[in-house]
Order: sequence, then structure tokens, then C-alpha cells
Amino acid sequence: MSEVEGVMAFEQGIDSFIKRIRSVLYERANVRLSQHTTPQNLATLFLQQDKYPLQLRFVVLAVGHDQSLGRLSWLDQYGCDHVCCYVNELFHCVVRKRNGKWSEQKHKVDELCARRLLDLLAA
Repeated sequence: MSEVEGVMAFEQGIDSFIKRIRSVLYERANVRLSQHTTPQNLATLFLQQDKYPLQLRFVVLAVGHDQSLGRLSWLDQYGCDHVCCYVNELFHCVVRKRNGKWSEQKHKVDELCARRLLDLLAA
């Protein structure tokens, strides 16, 4: 799989994926996000609260020659990336096992994203 094919696999479902995350974050953390386009990210959302200048970013990463993963993370005001999770082309959470293989995990993406946000807001 080429890098372009890996990105294209994520582009097909990114809109509904981001819509679901925005909805859960509004319900769980009572925050609104605005979407912006940046060249290095497939999706970038900005927290619409001046007190907390956080960005939710979705980046596609090449993993080996035949696989791409998405990384969902919060970027804080200091430029530190706080990873929520990694996802496969179906937008399911994946984790790297000791043997180096990536496998799906039971956690939901939006739950991990909301949990990481609430942790950052509480700090």
C-alpha cells in the first residue's frame, strides 16, 4: 500500500468519524470544536474556549510498507501532543502488541478522546 492509498482509505470515512467525536465531546465535556484545515493533518479541530487552547488532530501515519494508521491526539498550548489512540482504516482503536503487530482493542475512540480531554482540562 502506498502512502497515498493509506491516506485515501481514511479520507473516505473521516467526516462521519469527526462528526461522532464532536458530538461525544460536546455531550461529555460540554465543549464545542471548530474545524480547520492544515496541510499536515487530515483533520484539525480547535477547542472553542479561550481558556484552553487545545487542538484535536488526526494524522495518518505509514506503518511499514503495507499499512497506515491514524493517530488522534490533543495538542496543548506548549506544543505537547497527548495521544488519545491509534485507529485502523475502519476507525477502530488499535494497540501495538509485544510482537510488533497492531490489533483492535475494545475501547471506543470517542471515549478515549473524551477521557484524554477531561484529563487535560482537569490539570
